[in-house]
Amino acid sequence: MTSGYSFAAFSLGGVVGGLAYGRKKWAASLRIRYAAATTGLVVGAFSLAALSASPLTILAAFCVGLPLTPIFVIAYLLVDERIDASRHAEANAWLGSGYNLASAAGAALGGQLLALTGPRLVAATLGGVAALAALAAYRLPHHPTPDTESADEHWIQEHPELKEGSPEA
Repeated sequence: MTSGYSFAAFSLGGVVGGLAYGRKKWAASLRIRYAAATTGLVVGAFSLAALSASPLTILAAFCVGLPLTPIFVIAYLLVDERIDASRHAEANAWLGSGYNLASAAGAALGGQLLALTGPRLVAATLGGVAALAALAAYRLPHHPTPDTESADEHWIQEHPELKEGSPEA
């Protein structure tokens, strides 16, 4: 029964994290935001590992979900920022396919590990993999878009009707 509530809390965390991310005006680069969000996943996963046998399991699952939507949003913005516009469709397809492949592999391997060892090692493994991803994100070269400071600014330039303070916003 707890697993159903945990999945719901995980999903709700993603919704809350995504809405909070979307409401903030960010000064940090996409690279730094991605590394920070992935570090949030590390913290959430290790919290879940520590709390997996406690009444706080559901809260920890919520915390694991918090950075996930921002991670996906930032990943697509990084494609916009770092990949030539003529290759965006292909790059976004690879991004989505990579997520699906990793999700399938993680579910299969995580399920086996869960059956053999329990939830703590699964959550700790997620934390370790996320830590490697955070390190890789942090090590990405600084690479702003040529004609704008960030992909967010580029997007705002393409959609001036959605800029804060405009009559259409």
